[in-house]
Amino acid sequence: MIYDVVIVGGSASGAASSILLRKLGLSVRVIEKLPSASSYKKLCTHFIQPSAVPVLSQLGMAHLAERDYSVRTRATFITPAGIIDPEGFYGIDSQQCALNLERSVLDPALRQQAHECGVEIGYAERVMDVQRSPQGWQLTVERTEETFSIEGRFLIAADGRMSLLARLLDNPMQSYENHRATFFAYCSGIESPADNRSLFAHHQNGMAFLYPLINGRTLLSAYISKETSQQWQQHDVKASLVEFFAGVPAMPAMNNVTFETQVMGYRDYPNLTRQPVCQDVAFIGDAAQSLDPMSGVGCSFALQTAAMLAQSVEASLQHGVVNTQLALQTYQRQFNEYFPFHARGIIADSLIAKDDQGQKSTFGTILNDSELQRQYRDLTGRLILPAAFQNKFLISKIKQNASERKTLGT
Repeated sequence: MIYDVVIVGGSASGAASSILLRKLGLSVRVIEKLPSASSYKKLCTHFIQPSAVPVLSQLGMAHLAERDYSVRTRATFITPAGIIDPEGFYGIDSQQCALNLERSVLDPALRQQAHECGVEIGYAERVMDVQRSPQGWQLTVERTEETFSIEGRFLIAADGRMSLLARLLDNPMQSYENHRATFFAYCSGIESPADNRSLFAHHQNGMAFLYPLINGRTLLSAYISKETSQQWQQHDVKASLVEFFAGVPAMPAMNNVTFETQVMGYRDYPNLTRQPVCQDVAFIGDAAQSLDPMSGVGCSFALQTAAMLAQSVEASLQHGVVNTQLALQTYQRQFNEYFPFHARGIIADSLIAKDDQGQKSTFGTILNDSELQRQYRDLTGRLILPAAFQNKFLISKIKQNASERKTLGT
């Protein structure tokens, strides 16, 4: 059998892509290295930005936004200049929410939905080779001790940060330094912030993020210098994590913390980017870009790239047949109109700032303008591009400076 679409990788981006493409009437085969449908990515902080929440409805999985599966939330920023916490949620109408949706829920649900849609998923499979064929692509796949071929007309790389397809097809990654190490753990015994806000705090030249979860649990996630991470590991990483959060004045009390998991994380996690299209293959999710975990965009960009590619494929369909070149051109253009702008800001922010006074001034400007506060939250929710926020910021800064001069009579 020759499939219309073959997807290498069945995690968030690959599974989402398979569902959306199957809904278009295409035959889809997924090659997944994990052993079962219930497997999920554990090293992930699983914050779904409001930019990606609509994709759940496109997938037929809007129920994952309900309280049995996730926590509706919004970001509150504890900054050196004060707390940024505008009224309402995200977006122009302040109605769009983010979700704390754990990968232990999301990943199996995506694969179950894919199965129900008629997607064929092979587990515990590894790609050994990929070659062009007259029909499109032929992949040599290994499962246990068996080797076999899979053929498809349209090939998608959704095989993650260390993408094998990227190596086989010579889609080189660009690596950018990340000054921070990441530690996180699932805990109980912490009171949820009001209205289930997720708290993002600047603290001790690092960041302390608190995410309320279902069943009264909490995710604590710290982003600290690599030097500090070594000190934590030499001391007691659990005690250090709790002490770090306890030192943030606006955080809930940490007196009764119980660790539900070990402390996990990354000591070194460079930002990686690749071309979204290489040799007539689409790259989505972490295979296209894998950015600083502090940005909280991994799951969101996985879902968004899957949706973007599916829309590009749909626009190219002619009598049920994918126009590969048109689909890839459209996907590449749309990808480059959105993702690189966010990636550049995230990459720049992963270099630990040394100018504390400059940071305080920047956040002070934001705090002095209620509309700018909403714009800042929408930027972090990936609803607007950095350039749009920068323009609003500069205009507000000019107005604030003019008002200050007028007040001083100069």
